[in-house]
Amino acid sequence: MKLNKSELAHKLNVNERSIQRDFSDINNFIFEDDTWVDQKAKVAYDTTTAMHSLQTIPIKIRKQMIIALLYQMKETLPFIQEESYRFLKQYSLSNQHHKWYIHNSLNNFQVSTNKIFSETLIEATQCINNKFNINIHTSQNTTIYVSPLYIHYIDDNYWLTYIYNSTISSIRFSDIVKLTSTTTSYDISIMQLTNIVTIQCDNSLWHCLQNEYVILDYDSTENFKTAEVIMSQIECLSVAKRFPQKIKIISPQNYKEAYINHLTAALAHYSS
Repeated sequence: MKLNKSELAHKLNVNERSIQRDFSDINNFIFEDDTWVDQKAKVAYDTTTAMHSLQTIPIKIRKQMIIALLYQMKETLPFIQEESYRFLKQYSLSNQHHKWYIHNSLNNFQVSTNKIFSETLIEATQCINNKFNINIHTSQNTTIYVSPLYIHYIDDNYWLTYIYNSTISSIRFSDIVKLTSTTTSYDISIMQLTNIVTIQCDNSLWHCLQNEYVILDYDSTENFKTAEVIMSQIECLSVAKRFPQKIKIISPQNYKEAYINHLTAALAHYSS
């Protein structure tokens, strides 16, 4: 919640100095109270909106976090949604040096005005978190009832991975015309999937793999783990391409052959 000191003073029929003293009293309480001691909270002033608000992260750290986030995004995403762009552009930055860094970073993105994509992305994320099934209406004039699993950004596209008729598949968000959520939940543990991926993963990458995908089972050795993973073909190939020395595709055979063909084509390109 944000408060304008002048408007608040007018509504309460007091002068602004009285409101400022109240803000100071609140900050003193926060500083001394045991329940707030570790949160580094304070009532701070936003120079852009001329508003006061309770902030639990110091402004300096928030600026650093935004700059770091933008640099990380720039490494993987070529575009940013218009709503996010406007929010970051207008974000309160009293330090002009920080403002220049953030605005300069934003200029490296393509600004997407596709509101349908934005709404679909949010809807899909909510259904994934709640483990609810969805209806996907595609650009091919088909509708499929699926169990959504993941959203990943691969080869300049957002992909939605899902289970349909016991098969793990993916679809580009650009091929989704509409997404309709349901309140019907799904349980992966009772599904009989036909194209589970088996990969050999270096132990140094194991934690990352666990965070990104559902692991059904695995065997361990000193240097690597062999795991059964729920992932689509495009995700499997993407992981193998990113970590060629640390990931080895065992099955399905057609995924393995697709990756070998990719390596063969790359070798032929550089040998010519």
